[in-house]
Amino acid sequence: MDYYKTWKEIIFEPTKFFSEITKEKWYREPILFAAYTEAIYLASLIVLGSIVLLIMNAPPSYYLAMLGFFPIGLGLFIGLLYLWALVLHLFVLIFKGKEGFNQTFKVVSYSSAPSVFSGIPLISSAVPIYTIVLQVIGLQLQQKLTQGKSIAAVLLPTGIIFFLIFVIAFVIAILIPTTY
Repeated sequence: MDYYKTWKEIIFEPTKFFSEITKEKWYREPILFAAYTEAIYLASLIVLGSIVLLIMNAPPSYYLAMLGFFPIGLGLFIGLLYLWALVLHLFVLIFKGKEGFNQTFKVVSYSSAPSVFSGIPLISSAVPIYTIVLQVIGLQLQQKLTQGKSIAAVLLPTGIIFFLIFVIAFVIAILIPTTY
């Protein structure tokens, strides 16, 4: 796999890229692509974190803790990648997607391409938006959904998750006693 070529095509020509994905049941390439993307993001966090730690004159143990986060972050990312693909595929099925889970998984994996910019302040705020755009395009082409159904299949679970996070945060905020 030529990572840079694949990444560039996903970012700049997503319709072409997602229309050319085969229906073969393979997970190796999409997982490797997503893992490389996350590794770049985590490496950028380690570099930025090291700069902050240098400025703060932090002890060496802080650097080791940061490096220890790399495999944990990568493993967590792969697990969440599968979980999000499962949730998204449930909504694909609701909207009558025509292909199997493997096509949804490929879309989710390759849609992680913008994550390389997640460690860059200001630019990072556009990452989730473009990720959603890529997932909409990918699902439309890979699951043979209309554009409206593809948008709904991505935005509904996203909205539900944000709502649940808000409710949980609200409940926690109410339960935490305040002292003044």
